[in-house]
Amino acid sequence: MIRLFKSNRWDDVMDKCSNPALPSWMFSEVKEAVLSSKEKSTVCQYKNCFSKFVSWCKKCKFSSLPASPVTVALYLVSVMQNTNTSCSKSKLNSIFYAIKWAHLLNGEISNPSSDEWLKLCLEGCLRKVSKPLIKKEPITVEILSTLVNKFASENCTLADLRLITLFVISFAGFLRISEALNLKACNIQFFDNYCSIKIEKSKTDIYRDGQHVVLARTGNITCPVTLLDRYFCAACLIKGSGQYLFRAVQFCSSTKQFVLRKANKPLSYSRVRELFIEKLNQLGLDHKLFGLHSFRSGGATFSANSGTKDRLWKRHGRWRSETAKDGYIKDSLQDRLSVTLNLNL
Repeated sequence: MIRLFKSNRWDDVMDKCSNPALPSWMFSEVKEAVLSSKEKSTVCQYKNCFSKFVSWCKKCKFSSLPASPVTVALYLVSVMQNTNTSCSKSKLNSIFYAIKWAHLLNGEISNPSSDEWLKLCLEGCLRKVSKPLIKKEPITVEILSTLVNKFASENCTLADLRLITLFVISFAGFLRISEALNLKACNIQFFDNYCSIKIEKSKTDIYRDGQHVVLARTGNITCPVTLLDRYFCAACLIKGSGQYLFRAVQFCSSTKQFVLRKANKPLSYSRVRELFIEKLNQLGLDHKLFGLHSFRSGGATFSANSGTKDRLWKRHGRWRSETAKDGYIKDSLQDRLSVTLNLNL
């Protein structure tokens, strides 16, 4: 990683930052600004991909920075042909864009990613490793109702109430699991007939302007606002605080009850997935058919097939494009058959 900041461009930045008129921290701030052009998770992924590319180049005695289009092409093909590791379209794309990112970050003029011949090679590799896309099934209202009835009764444990509340608001708010797990008490505002959820960090909100989702009180057992109310009370969450909603629980020997851990750290994706699989197995469902994203797609699918106005439905799901939102919907058989029925044959 250090090597990425050793180039004529960064030497120029360092030279100008040594100016007495500028504060001493200016160089590190410029470096941080450039790195912040991508999400931290993306930067971490790119670092890992580029590091493996550098190691391969050292082994083959090729230059990695700058790298030639031929070098990158050979690496892509070698990764694709490596029988010891699985290869996918996303992996090849990550490698290509990591190498592009590293060259842009370094400030080198010669960037192999702009070479049209290399793009042809990448496209060919992507075609070779492509497989039929198998999407997870959306969660249905029936499955969600069963989860609530079985695991979120009045006498349920805090751990179960926490998990079911997470599932229901993800379904009702079309939330990505990452959005739901990062919610804090201060992000929830309760009103008489609804609650408002502020999503501070979202995949479609790259500049962190914040987005709001409103959930109505339904009066049903699956009401997301009622479940949130119950959960706030059971977990002793302080409204308006910076406490993460969905944290790990521990058993308190003095009260003989589960309580949220004091460490203000949200549940991990992997832990929630484990609990999700456990609950589906208890219902006798095949967990391989579903994923945590099934709650977002399930809510979106049911809403779309119920005739919700397209503009409101798209705003609720916070999609930036028509293509993105359409990918979430599994049209009902009745709606699909209506195409033929409307032909007046």
